[in-house]
Amino acid sequence: MRYLAVNVAAFVFSGLVAPTLALGQQPTPKPNLTATPGSVFPDRTYMLQLPSHAAMPKAFLTENGIPVTNLAISARGGSAIGTYVISYRSLLPPQVKAVVRARITGFPAATTTYTTPSLNVTASENFERRWRDSRYVTIFVIVAVLALMAFAVLGRLKHRD
Repeated sequence: MRYLAVNVAAFVFSGLVAPTLALGQQPTPKPNLTATPGSVFPDRTYMLQLPSHAAMPKAFLTENGIPVTNLAISARGGSAIGTYVISYRSLLPPQVKAVVRARITGFPAATTTYTTPSLNVTASENFERRWRDSRYVTIFVIVAVLALMAFAVLGRLKHRD
């Protein structure tokens, strides 16, 4: 009977204490990754929002699962308001949906998407080859200049004698 009373008391005590302890533990907030308004493809710039006073140990950024090279992060040691500017140059081809994912140790991954723009390239109207651009004209001019130089040298040598 005595053990039953101790077990009931322990159960009631754990039921009262456990929720109180759980209130102090909040889930890790998810970082927010948003494109900056002046970000123009292929140079991409994002704002990464972490909790205030959180030091960002190491960021790992991927674009469609491929690690991003030449990554630049401002306030690398830690920002008082938790905002970081991340910039890089995208290597994706035109008209591709890009999934950008930032992984920071101690935080869940932050994800955003965008679509790379299409190339607006039109053929030039003046795409005619001129006679001066011909390979044969270039060879003829080189041979003619060399022949003139040879005649000049031979002419000088004849007049010496």
